Amino acid sequence: MTNTSNPKNHPEIFICGDLAHVEEDGRQIPGTAQPAMQMGAHAAKLIHNDLNGEKRIPFHYFDKGDMATIGRKAAVAKVIWPFKAHLSGFLAWMVWLVIHISFLINFRSRLSVFRQWAYTYLFFKDGARLIVGSQNLPGWNEQQVEEKLDLNAPELTAKR
Repeated sequence: MTNTSNPKNHPEIFICGDLAHVEEDGRQIPGTAQPAMQMGAHAAKLIHNDLNGEKRIPFHYFDKGDMATIGRKAAVAKVIWPFKAHLSGFLAWMVWLVIHISFLINFRSRLSVFRQWAYTYLFFKDGARLIVGSQNLPGWNEQQVEEKLDLNAPELTAKR
């Protein structure tokens, strides 16, 4: 991949987010939302430059910090921009919540997600986590697996 988020010899294709392998200062940038959003904005700028016959500029990652929730009312944050701080606990969790909701597209989405999160938090309910689709996996045949797996093998019976 080139420093303009394109595969070699394909300026019409852009690779962004966790699919992109981008190194800056000898270190790979993380495959998280923050770099993905920056790469998307950069790709849009390059398309604009191409349409206007302007020069392409290389991608530069601006690290604003890292955040992660680690439980109910708990998070950790290493903030680099707009100020430097290391946060943990409830304050970091609130900052994580506000930042994630603020990056949603519109007010309706923000309100919907906030309402959903508030309901989950207040009533200790998790949303539905469903895996839907075919239960038949390619290459998976239960009979073949049973034939290959000899449950009476000496090494397995000794452990019982």
